[in-house]
Amino acid sequence: MLRLPPKASDRAQVESKEVRLPDSGLIPLDGQDVQIALKLSDDLHLNEIDCVRLLVSTNQEWGLQGLGPLDLRFTSGLWYAERRDLITALYTLLRAIVLDFRASP
Repeated sequence: MLRLPPKASDRAQVESKEVRLPDSGLIPLDGQDVQIALKLSDDLHLNEIDCVRLLVSTNQEWGLQGLGPLDLRFTSGLWYAERRDLITALYTLLRAIVLDFRASP
């Protein structure tokens, strides 16, 4: 799940407060959404559209938990949790390959 680097055209789309996601259609953004997406992009060197996608996921998860206003720390925490889960899965896969290789005659 490699993400594209930031792009000026994607940043402009986020700043326009409307982003078209292939899996969700047109996503309207308010000023706070734009600020959070651009801050994530700047801090984590992520593509701005990917940050909006992450923000949408966070909003869905945040709403399911019945929590208050969206928080930047929760959004970036979700991104880090995804990375950790990906690294754990890759580690498990590589370990299984090495153990299988050692068991082969």
